[in-house]
Amino acid sequence: MSWRDRDLYDEQAEAFVLGACLADKGAAMPRVAFLSPRDFHIPEHKDIYEAMRRIYRRDGMLDLVVLLEDLRRRDKLNAMYAEGYLISLADRTRTARSIVQHARIVKRDGDRRRLLAIAGKIARQVRENCAADIATLFDQAFSDLQAHYPVAAAPERGSTWADLDRFFGPIEWEWGGWLPRGFLTLLVGESGVGKSMMLPD
Repeated sequence: MSWRDRDLYDEQAEAFVLGACLADKGAAMPRVAFLSPRDFHIPEHKDIYEAMRRIYRRDGMLDLVVLLEDLRRRDKLNAMYAEGYLISLADRTRTARSIVQHARIVKRDGDRRRLLAIAGKIARQVRENCAADIATLFDQAFSDLQAHYPVAAAPERGSTWADLDRFFGPIEWEWGGWLPRGFLTLLVGESGVGKSMMLPD
């Protein structure tokens, strides 16, 4: 492992986020929905968070036994990160109070690693294609950046729920496909058509 690797991830922050997600049956999961598995550097942490998202999306909650079974069934529990490690995450992180701050550290480090990987690829392309038209190299560099960090929706194509789901993580619904939890939703219509019936008590 190089010094660059060590500087670009925080094992304690990753472990804290995973442990805090297990607290209170996963109640904190929506607060860190901006994280994706690829934001975690440690491969086992990627697997654990990916399983957490999958289970939370399906069940609306997290359960340690269900998580262990999911990881075991998918052959993701190796000798180093066996049941004891996952249980220790839950035991040593009993509060999710500062989970967002830790999740931002994980996200920041993941973004830095991706930017460095893109920069390295661009540098190799420039060195190996000295005779190429510079505009072609710029286009390729922009394409690589765009693939990792999608630009805002073009005027001719508005954002979809699928776009938001990919960006923010699993979306919870009050009414499937219409009223997402945690988003500002505008109800627009003529007077007397029943908008008030849509509002929660």
